[in-house]
Amino acid sequence: MTKNEIQEKLRMLSSESSYPSLSITFKVNPEDPQYEYKLSQHLRDARAQLQAQVPATSEHAEQARMILEQLDSLTEDLVNFGSGCRGYGIFLSAGVQTTVCLPFEADNQITIADSFQVRELAYNLGLLEEYLVLLVSEHKTLALRGFNDNLSVVQIEDLPASIEEMGTYTDDTRFTHMSSAHRGTGPAHQNGFTHQGGGGQVDNQEHLRNYMVKIDQAVGKYLRDENLRFVLMGTEKKAAHFLKSSKYTDRLIGSINGNYDHLPSHELGKMAAPVVQEKLAEEREGVLDQLQNAVGQNLYVAGIQSVWQAAFEGRVRTLIVEKGYQCKAVLKENGYVVEPDADSDTDPVAEDAVDDLIEMVINKGGNVIFTEDGKLEGHQQLAAITRY
Repeated sequence: MTKNEIQEKLRMLSSESSYPSLSITFKVNPEDPQYEYKLSQHLRDARAQLQAQVPATSEHAEQARMILEQLDSLTEDLVNFGSGCRGYGIFLSAGVQTTVCLPFEADNQITIADSFQVRELAYNLGLLEEYLVLLVSEHKTLALRGFNDNLSVVQIEDLPASIEEMGTYTDDTRFTHMSSAHRGTGPAHQNGFTHQGGGGQVDNQEHLRNYMVKIDQAVGKYLRDENLRFVLMGTEKKAAHFLKSSKYTDRLIGSINGNYDHLPSHELGKMAAPVVQEKLAEEREGVLDQLQNAVGQNLYVAGIQSVWQAAFEGRVRTLIVEKGYQCKAVLKENGYVVEPDADSDTDPVAEDAVDDLIEMVINKGGNVIFTEDGKLEGHQQLAAITRY
């Protein structure tokens, strides 16, 4: 599940309101020999708490009964959920049954309220970045996607698997296959492809440049479509060749130099994760300085109403929001205007306009950075650096 898909689930859950709403989170640890027992016990505790808080004589007894039935149907399958989960969330009400695989560790908690408890999950998700690892060498091109050190191979359209796969070509966009049976071994056939000095096919350097351009075109489109940044892995020479040709260096998180063609995905993830976390830490540390600079450049808005309109127009480059800030608001003018703490019988209401704002910014290609409560006291708890 991608970050956007998780955020969409959390956004949907945050808009639901009915009593009782049962929120269960727990840490995934299948290496623990008692893990299955602990998970089952956690779910039994949730059942007992719901029965105690909403007894059979309560006016909400029927809703509680429906939730208990949903919980029973889920219990048998939870120990076999998909790979890649560090935490798990279960959200049940009379009208909702949703499970969420989380890419971060979640505390074991049970909450019964009139709405689902997703704010802490949204905050923790905001501290992560889903990213791409691009491994480049002459003999291998590999793309992996994920969170932290948990990466999976992804297939990118038109991405060459190696320089050998490209074979000979007639121009920058058309490539034809040259089988290994026709590759020579002499000076005119270096690195697995034909090399001529003039008039015919281009030399090795041009072939390598064209290979890097082909990679950049395919990966760049994927990064743009998925709104991702990337870590580049490869020898110093090959990384330099790629970056020289790339039009997407603004999406580069960092580079790791070396030959890693034979490492498995989980080892590549262990190497890339610290680079990503260091970059994110730097960005969080410098965000308030960036915000102050934006004020002087007239690229700044603050407060839920002004930032909402800027986000609606697609102008928000970076949204900075305090971790605990929530705001119920009425949406007016087809969603262009929000009025906090207002009431309406005709206009739609956002139970937490901040969560909706975060979703809007991400969907329009912006970044979201959370700060500790109180850090934005002079900015009405929420501010944005705008594109223009």
